[in-house]
Amino acid sequence: MLKEYLKVGHTANKGRGVFTSVAIEADTIIEIASVIVMTKE
Repeated sequence: MLKEYLKVGHTANKGRGVFTSVAIEADTIIEIASVIVMTKE
């Protein structure tokens, strides 16, 4: 879930991106997403 101040939008030449309406301090965690690593085996 995105925080209120984050928005997904399109840019003219780079495709989609995440934008903010407020300053974000350094080292702020924006999202934590689980990852499942899958191998060929």
